[in-house]
Parts: sequence; structure tokens; C-alpha cells
Amino acid sequence: MPLLLLLLALLSAALPARAQDGPVALPDAVPAAVPAAVPVLAETPAEVPAGYQLGARDVVRIEVFEEEGLSGDFEVSDDGTIDLPLVGRMSVSGLSLSEFDKQLTRRLGKDFLVSPQVTVQITRFGSKAVRILGAVNKPGVYPLSGPTSVLELIALAGGMGADGVSEVRISRKGVSDTLVLRLDEVAIDETSWMLSEGDSVFVPPPKVVYVAGQVLKPGAVPFGEGLTISQAIILAGGAKSGANLRRVWIKRGDAPIRVNLKRVSQGREEDVLLRPDDQVMVSESVL
Repeated sequence: MPLLLLLLALLSAALPARAQDGPVALPDAVPAAVPAAVPVLAETPAEVPAGYQLGARDVVRIEVFEEEGLSGDFEVSDDGTIDLPLVGRMSVSGLSLSEFDKQLTRRLGKDFLVSPQVTVQITRFGSKAVRILGAVNKPGVYPLSGPTSVLELIALAGGMGADGVSEVRISRKGVSDTLVLRLDEVAIDETSWMLSEGDSVFVPPPKVVYVAGQVLKPGAVPFGEGLTISQAIILAGGAKSGANLRRVWIKRGDAPIRVNLKRVSQGREEDVLLRPDDQVMVSESVL
């Protein structure tokens, strides 16, 4: 009997010590060799349009949770593949970011890591991109996520940066001539010109003429083909009561042109056609 009590006492003393140890943590699977950390580029992640597919010269940022050696920025090569630590080369051309994310997660989880947490973002577009410059609110490089018209690209660029824009100019790879499109014609049929990779779109600032002197609203007025001097004065709010309509001047080059608007209004002289950047000055009457 004393021997039984002694055994129970020894067992009771051992149990608390065992409980304090807690469960034994199993180590995660660790790759045999992990390359040095890949330098991360300075670019911030870019906004990616829905349905965008990766292509050559795109740069993607890969972040693997708690695996700095597997994280960094990687460029898609011209053959559409990307070379990654551990997994080697992967073909990514034509994949969306989510598809690439799933494939990479599956590859890492199959052979190297336990439940890897992967995020993929684009830091620089290099494929299927077009450039837009000029009179738009957000000039820059935009990726083509699908068939894209000129008007759709202008919308992506934040719309026009000024009123009165009448045309766009498009330059294409391997084509020496620049295509000039009138916006009113493009608006009738948006599919009349669809953009291709490498296109450069320039939106020229609107053409204007300047009206000063004895008018109600001096300043720039939009120019259009066929604009006459009398129409420009109307666009500038009309002439003031003290204006001398017999002495209206057009400054164009070195020699100013005098116009007698009184005779024009009487049909005795032709209304003068203006050119972009003409400067119209309405003199003040001396009386």
C-alpha cells in the first residue's frame, strides 16, 4: 500500500510539468536553398484595368509573406516568360494577374512552402501600351486591355484639358505619316479608328484667335475653319458702344491689316477670314 501511494504522488508531480510544456510546434517546410533577396524597384503599383493580360516587358511585383528572398520586382521577358527564385521560368504571357497569382501559389505550395501567401501587382506596363499627350487632363502611357478607340483613350486620360479641341493626331510604329482625325467625325463612329500597341496619340491644344480692345469679353475665342473677324467680335461679347468699327486691326505677322467693319456690315466689303493665333484689336472712338 505505501508503494502504491508513492507511485501516485510521483505521477501527480509530473503532470503539471507536462501541461506547461504545451503542444509541440511543427516547423514549416523550408526550401533547401533560397536565393538572395531580389531588389525591389521604386515604382509604385499601377492601376490595372479589368481583364488586362500580362505581356512582354511588363514588370510585376511579387510579395510572398515572410519570404523576402522570393519577393521583388520581375520583368516579363520578350518570350513571355518570367524567371523566379525556386520555381524557375514560368510562362505568363496572356495571363491575368489573378491567374498568375494562383499558378505561382500552387507551384510554391506544391514543392517548397506550406500554405504560401502570395500577392502580385504590376509596377510598370511594357506591353500593349499606348501613349497620349497634349491637351488631356492625365497625359501618359495607358495599357490596352482590349479593343480601345481614340475616344475611349481620351476618357481614360481624364478627358480634354481645354475646350475647343477639334482634332487628334496619331503616330504608329513603322508608319512615317501622322494620321489626323477630326473629333466630330470620330464621334459619329467610334470604331472608325481603333488603337494598336505602340500608338502615340497627340491632342493639340485648341486653335484660338485673340480679341482685345473695345469688346465686352476680351481674350481668346475658339477658332474654326471659316471664322471671320465679325464673328470673332461677336464671340468676344460684341463691340462696346465706344468702339470705332471703322478702325479694327488684325495683327498677323509684321504687317497689320485694317478692317472697316462698318463697310462689312453694309455689304460693301467682304468679311475677312481669320487664321489661328490672329490678334484682333478693336479701336476706341475718339468722339
